[in-house]
Amino acid sequence: MNILDKLIGYISPRNGINRLKDRKIYNLAKIEQGYSNKDDPILENWRVSPNSPDEDILYSLDDLRAKSRNLYMNNDLAGAALKKMRTKTVGSGLLPKPTINYTYLGIDREKAKELERIIKNKFNAWALSPNSDASRMFSFYGLQSLLQLSWVMNGDAFAIPLRKKRKGVDIELCVQLLEADRVMNPPGANLQTRAGVEFDENGELKNYYIATSHPADTLNYSIKAYPAFNSLGRKNILHIFEPERIGQRRGVPILGPIIFSLKQLGRYKSSELTAAVINAMIGLIVESESADDEGFAGNFGTPMDEEDERTIESRKRKEEKITLDHGTLVVGKPGEKIKEFATNRPNKHFKDFVEAICEEIGANLEISKEVLMSSFKNSYSAAKASLEEAHQRFQVSRKILERTFCQPIYEEFVLELIRNGEIDCPGFFEDESIRYAFTRCIWVGAGKSSLDPLKDANANSKELENYTTSRSIISATSGYDYEEIFRERAEEEKELALLERELKIIRKGVKENGKNS
Repeated sequence: MNILDKLIGYISPRNGINRLKDRKIYNLAKIEQGYSNKDDPILENWRVSPNSPDEDILYSLDDLRAKSRNLYMNNDLAGAALKKMRTKTVGSGLLPKPTINYTYLGIDREKAKELERIIKNKFNAWALSPNSDASRMFSFYGLQSLLQLSWVMNGDAFAIPLRKKRKGVDIELCVQLLEADRVMNPPGANLQTRAGVEFDENGELKNYYIATSHPADTLNYSIKAYPAFNSLGRKNILHIFEPERIGQRRGVPILGPIIFSLKQLGRYKSSELTAAVINAMIGLIVESESADDEGFAGNFGTPMDEEDERTIESRKRKEEKITLDHGTLVVGKPGEKIKEFATNRPNKHFKDFVEAICEEIGANLEISKEVLMSSFKNSYSAAKASLEEAHQRFQVSRKILERTFCQPIYEEFVLELIRNGEIDCPGFFEDESIRYAFTRCIWVGAGKSSLDPLKDANANSKELENYTTSRSIISATSGYDYEEIFRERAEEEKELALLERELKIIRKGVKENGKNS
């Protein structure tokens, strides 16, 4: 209310009241204009800046990575979330199923199938060997699991396809993984280089700057520039992350938006656990009419300091301290009463509160509370919906891993087979479309969880009848290769048919022998 309002209200109270009402209506209309409601009193102190992706992300990225790793190691829920994503995305490994586009290449189907079998057998032999790892510690499928976990924990991860000549090894291709911390700015970096990633003046990816060792291990390291692409236009450095903004150079840990919630939830759970333990330790309380200022509580929980122990009174209290054991008989002093201690721990609302927080955390991770905590206590429909929603999230992560890591490595492997003369593909090095057609591949991983396999099988049968799916798609969804299953079933049927014929001959002989006898 300004001076004019007061003056009008003094002369004509009714007009003054109407004036105030009209002003409130006007202010409400003004507040509700636009999406931001920037004049809303609740939001007027919310100061934000329209920063670029680099400004919003890179300034606090090192701190986010460190806190994310700390939560993974020390927070049970954070560790469970990241491991769940790793297990459901990669499982025991993503297996390649070559699907050469033989119509585009102009070759017959039988030749394409033979090439696919050769590539698949050679790739699996290489992938299962530690020779696929530059450090010779893991198989290719182990690298998938490690890379997935490192990516979601740190925000991004890097892989370098290398060529190493090793004694007794035909395939020179091997993969070196890099943790996110090793990609960093060199001293005196230009304005186009941030967080170890350099773009040219046209905004095209140019170089990655990689430290020779982890910066936390030693100060004696150097930073080298690696071109992002080679002469064939293929990537020298594979950068695995999930971008969220246009122009984003580096990934953000998946726990980034919920670090505070996870930390506070961990503190709350720890405090409740400590309180429950302390409550369980206290069996009874001794009430004394002649207790001093310190009282009996001075002997509970913490040792007496050295200064008190020097006094006669403290020694006397120490000697007369009441302790509890099985079958203990307590003899009290005159005026002392023993009172039962009523505990209120564990907190009866603890579970409900934790589950409510887990729902919010799961919503941010796109994983339902049931899947996150591996607890399915609701109805079948609710549990089924939770699994379906989570599976969609895991599929997104799987596709990112396939397209940014698995497929490029597979293409490098096929390239080496052609270069070594083990298989032939005319025009492979000259035409990108031929390379794509020849290296086309489907990656098969673990299938989604099923609460009722019979219902799922019936649904698949109905879709086959309606021609809305294929056996290959159903097999891939379940984590299997249809052609392998088909060949194995065919062999089984042949063996069963042979056994049936042999059994008929045996039965016929037994009957004839019985008649003759």
